Amino acid sequence: GGGENGAAPSDESLPSPSPSSSSPSPSTSSGSSKKTKVDELQKSVDLFARLSSHCPMTPLLWMQYAYDAGETVRLLLLQGDEGEGEGDEEEDEKEDEKEARRRRQSIETSSSILELALGEFPGCALLRRMHLESVVALTSSCGVVGVGGGGASDEADAAFDDAFASVGEGSHRSEDEIVASLYRMHVSYLLNSNSNSSSTSALTKDGDDNEAQAEEVAAADAATAAAGLV
Repeated sequence: GGGENGAAPSDESLPSPSPSSSSPSPSTSSGSSKKTKVDELQKSVDLFARLSSHCPMTPLLWMQYAYDAGETVRLLLLQGDEGEGEGDEEEDEKEDEKEARRRRQSIETSSSILELALGEFPGCALLRRMHLESVVALTSSCGVVGVGGGGASDEADAAFDDAFASVGEGSHRSEDEIVASLYRMHVSYLLNSNSNSSSTSALTKDGDDNEAQAEEVAAADAATAAAGLV
């Protein structure tokens, strides 16, 4: 039956799709999608900022605020870095440096917001764990070796001390498994730090040994040359 009898029209009567030339290219779609994501994240960050200035937020809201803010910073930096050249080995190395910078600034942004959250919920183990993860990541990105090495390393040590001293205090209840994960994280941090310190000491010792050997070889060559002149 035809459309007059209420039946659905046949496939032949459906309009043909528009030419593919009118659809955006993959690169255009990717750029538009990335910009949309940044806009949505920015709206979320602005909303959290207004909310936190007017009323207390729960730990989970603070964590979402920290994540969205860090991701916004990363994507904004990525947009600024795109199109500056690519292809050769030197540009690849520069891109690695840019990625490290984007990641570091993103983590720094998240960490600073989590510190504000800890001012309201110092005994929340979940907040403490997320904050410690960001601090340890910053320690690694700064190339800090060993515990108590100054700068970022001291900040990590202080963050662990504060976490162990504060978790469990107040009315906020922390799950046992989350509290246990803080101690496991600390053990892992100490092991990695000691491993890096040992590797650095070994490299320094090898360097000193090589230098001493080079001096001995040079002295032997000089002695041989002097003997030949006699």
